[in-house]
Amino acid sequence: MSAERDDGMTLIEMLVVMIIIAVLAAISVPAMVSQRNRAHDANTRQDARRLAQAVTTWFMEHSNAPAVGIVAGRYQVGGVDVGAVTEGTVVAGADPASVTTTGWTPAAWCLALAHPSGGAVRYSVAGGLESGTCSSPVAP
Repeated sequence: MSAERDDGMTLIEMLVVMIIIAVLAAISVPAMVSQRNRAHDANTRQDARRLAQAVTTWFMEHSNAPAVGIVAGRYQVGGVDVGAVTEGTVVAGADPASVTTTGWTPAAWCLALAHPSGGAVRYSVAGGLESGTCSSPVAP
């Protein structure tokens, strides 16, 4: 009787394993990128909600529009710190660090934030939280 030796995997078996790993990677990498984009979008939406809440609070106590912007990586509304800016998020508009508040009233204002991988989101008195940018400082 001759004894068979099993020295490991054959070249074909190795290639099959490598192909399976490559297919699994090709499936999972786009899913992870998509998840990251959705996370950025969710964080940008949360930032817009936080700013909107601060602006609403401002208008309950003042009759004039607050200065709204990003200072040293933190949101500011009327000089009050509102929290940290989500990494990569900017103000959607001419100046990526400040919101144009000209013409804002307690009944008409709109602010928009954007993230390169998540798109833009706006918050207005008229429409609440929505996708997109403001058509003007006071209208969604």
